[in-house]
Amino acid sequence: MADGFHAGLSPLFAEGEIFHAEAAAQITEHADILKWFMIFYIAGILLMSGRTLKYLLSVCRTVRSGQVDREGGVLLVRSEKNTFAFSFFNYVFINP
Repeated sequence: MADGFHAGLSPLFAEGEIFHAEAAAQITEHADILKWFMIFYIAGILLMSGRTLKYLLSVCRTVRSGQVDREGGVLLVRSEKNTFAFSFFNYVFINP
């Protein structure tokens, strides 16, 4: 075969060497590992985003259901729920 034949197929042929099936299998295996890593990574992001959204909605419900008083620069929220005291931005949640 002439060198001109291989010149048009440069992605599969490099300077007259045939791209081996073993190298193709290694590339495919590497791509599979990367694909699974990305799937787990994105699943983790979605899981943690959902969890954060759940807790934010819980804080919003607590603010709406509790008695809110302004104490200086903070909002003091008195909640009837049996929870520990905590703060979130300029809100301070207590159980009187």
